Amino acid sequence: RDITGSALNVSSGLDLVSRIMGGDSNSFYNSTKNFLHSCTVFGGLAKDNSDTAQKGKIQQTSNFDVSFNSNGGSSVSNQKLNYSEKATRPAKDPTREDYTFDNWYSDSALTTVYDFNTEVTSNLTLYAKWNLATATITFNSRNGSQVTPEKVAVGTVATPPTPPTRSGYAFDKWYTDYACTYEYDWTSLVNSNFTLYAGWTKTYNIVFNSNGGSTVETQTVHTGGLAVYPKTPTKENYTFAYWCTDSELTTVYDFSTPVTNDITLYACW
Repeated sequence: RDITGSALNVSSGLDLVSRIMGGDSNSFYNSTKNFLHSCTVFGGLAKDNSDTAQKGKIQQTSNFDVSFNSNGGSSVSNQKLNYSEKATRPAKDPTREDYTFDNWYSDSALTTVYDFNTEVTSNLTLYAKWNLATATITFNSRNGSQVTPEKVAVGTVATPPTPPTRSGYAFDKWYTDYACTYEYDWTSLVNSNFTLYAGWTKTYNIVFNSNGGSTVETQTVHTGGLAVYPKTPTKENYTFAYWCTDSELTTVYDFSTPVTNDITLYACW
């Protein structure tokens, strides 16, 4: 603004400066205008050159790798692409025992199916998703004899294996938990891999000492079970009387007593 407060336009401002500097106003104005125009042109050229250099930089580093993580399946070859090219879906899907291939996903959490129509602008890893086709049931015999794992087609029922054996125990059932609190339902459809656990019941042996008489077979009884009165033994010139709990034959055994330990019974003649 001038001393009166009025706004100065560019032309008058340049003229004022020219007068102060003692020069010709038109000459100073034109020189200044040309200088500013040159700066603008130069700036535009610099920007164009910068954009071109940036593009060149991208093109020079445009070899990107597309890797395929088969998540336990057969290997799939990587692809090398130029900037903005599209990856090609592998001609053959990977394979994996007991599984069927689902699709390629762009994330390891397998939530987003990859679109092969997408332009690639950086290195990329794709992940295979699998659907279980054949489930494996593992049997933990809990110190019993080994049981071979069973393979079952998904959506069908499993078949109970031959029960394992364990010294001093009788096999009970197969359970879904190690504590053996939840019995497995053999009519349920199999949809995943899992482990079953053998339940055991402690057993005790009832040994019969016939004291010179005929042999009497040993009985195996579950905890809390009852011994069965056996076939009466025979002994020449003797008549069998009863079974006793002690070798001195002083205490007659009561077969209605629950068994909680190994027992030897003695024949009294």
